[in-house]
Amino acid sequence: MKQTIKVVLHGIIVSDSAEFKFRDKASLEEVAAEVEKRFGDHAFCFRRFGVSLIGRRYAKDRGYVYMRGVVRTRDEVLAGTDPREEILRGNVRHNEYPAVIRVGGAVMPFYPGKDKVLEETE
Repeated sequence: MKQTIKVVLHGIIVSDSAEFKFRDKASLEEVAAEVEKRFGDHAFCFRRFGVSLIGRRYAKDRGYVYMRGVVRTRDEVLAGTDPREEILRGNVRHNEYPAVIRVGGAVMPFYPGKDKVLEETE
């Protein structure tokens, strides 16, 4: 049995995605290594999906799995004073994001307890 891995890739204006099949019992670290092997720095997170006995696709992870990144809480973002992050602060405030994760130049919502990061970087 194989699981489907959906990978979110950096895009020019919006993110792109790709999918591939991988062995079902692989750990998160094994999947992350395969994602990096296939997509290199173009990938920043993934989700794993399985197929139920009745043929329905289901998410095996509650959220996204990020290979690396810097997580900042809502309070940390809102306490910032950098004028270049004013739009980020507005997005966090308006959308009520509990946290964000910075992966390279991209910043995305991060939901602690659902999303995971395998390696916190600075």
